[in-house]
Amino acid sequence: MLHPEQDRLVSVRECARSQGFPDWYRFYGNVLDKHRQVGNAVAPPMGFFLGLEVRKAMAKAREAAPHLFKEEEEVKEEQKEEEGMEEDERKLLEELMEEEEDGGEKEEGEAGAGGSGSASNNKPADDDYDSD
Repeated sequence: MLHPEQDRLVSVRECARSQGFPDWYRFYGNVLDKHRQVGNAVAPPMGFFLGLEVRKAMAKAREAAPHLFKEEEEVKEEQKEEEGMEEDERKLLEELMEEEEDGGEKEEGEAGAGGSGSASNNKPADDDYDSD
């Protein structure tokens, strides 16, 4: 961009000031990157007033249809409930995994103690049948 009165380009700071950026605001990169950042940005004053208008519109919408907007406390309560459910699910999963591990060890232990392992198959002994 050319300076309107002098034979030179407009500096990054001059461009930024014309957009409404405060002097303390920093841009990073080489000169081309800085010019691109200023040029692509929404001017801070414009962003501020746009934000005010969005806030006004949201307030009107909240008044018109309050059932569509949840209060912050309700959202926090729902998040706590979800976290609690996730915690319960995690605990249940851990318990199930422990039961599987413990169950496998018990079966192995019973098989080793019984010798052949036939005691754990729940079949009746031969002397339980009538030979008549």
